[in-house]
Amino acid sequence: QGIEVDFLTLKPFGEVFKFDKRLRKVFEVEKKEFKTLSSIMNLAKRLENEGYDCIFDLHGVLKTFILGKFLSF
Repeated sequence: QGIEVDFLTLKPFGEVFKFDKRLRKVFEVEKKEFKTLSSIMNLAKRLENEGYDCIFDLHGVLKTFILGKFLSF
């Protein structure tokens, strides 16, 4: 209770989650946003501007691990 969940996924997989009532928002990113270290850093900055205070990595691959390391929360 009192927790809002947003979901980050690659396009076009967001279509699967768009109507899930448990999610407040679905972020769809292009695959190119995970190609380079600088693009992952830019994505981390965009997410930090959204005001998140927690991340839970369901994928557990190197790219999402790096994304989590660039986030300051």
